[in-house]
Formats: sequence, structure tokens, C-alpha cells
Amino acid sequence: MEADREVSDASRTIGTGEAARILGVSRKTVQRMLDADAIPYRRNGEGGNRMMRQADVISYAETMQSERRTALDDLRDQAEDMGLYDNNPETVTDTIHRMVQRKKHPPRTIREQYQGLRNARLSTSTKRLKNHR
Repeated sequence: MEADREVSDASRTIGTGEAARILGVSRKTVQRMLDADAIPYRRNGEGGNRMMRQADVISYAETMQSERRTALDDLRDQAEDMGLYDNNPETVTDTIHRMVQRKKHPPRTIREQYQGLRNARLSTSTKRLKNHR
């Protein structure tokens, strides 16, 4: 009886809404994945709903999780090589400071970014007023 259930679950077809719940994304994101041929699907009738096998969706989710873990491991290795996993806080601070100094433009705070946008909008508005007169 359980073997029948496993077979039926493997061949069970689901829509984009249920696939979205399984993957933890929006239905629109699932539609984009289908458009990119990331998950095989078929349409019900001409222009109908997109249906996919539940097993394909679960397989895709497992593949993505595996790829994320691999990427995280790579980042962790890079951080170790840069000395960011050192137990000495001064070494970590020095490493971060050197990284920031290497950049041409150090990262701006959100307040500075907002002020820059605000100034740009004000100068654009001023130019429009001058041109209007």
C-alpha cells in the first residue's frame, strides 16, 4: 500500500501555486523558472495551466539547496583564507579595514545615500523651475 502511495506521489502533477509553496517562492517566480526551463512542465490544453511533476519540483529544490551549500562553503573558505575566521578580533578588524581601504570609494551609509538622492532630486527640480521661467 505504501509503495502505491510512493509511486502516486512521484507521478503526481501540481500547479504553480503548490510548486511555489514547496520551493518557498512566489507563484510568479515559479512561472519565471518554468520560462527558463529550470523545471520541466506541460500545459493543460492550449494556453492552459502549467503543470509539473511534484518529484521534479522536489528534485529542483534539492539541487538548489545543494548549490547554495557549495557556494556557502566556498565563501567560508575564502573568508578563512582572508583571516576573517581568526579568533583574534584585532586581526579581523585589521583585515576588514584593509579591504575597505582598497576600494576606491568606501561604502556609504544609508543616510549619505539618501542625502545624495535628495540633493539630486532638488537640483533637478531647481533646473526645471529655471527652464520654466
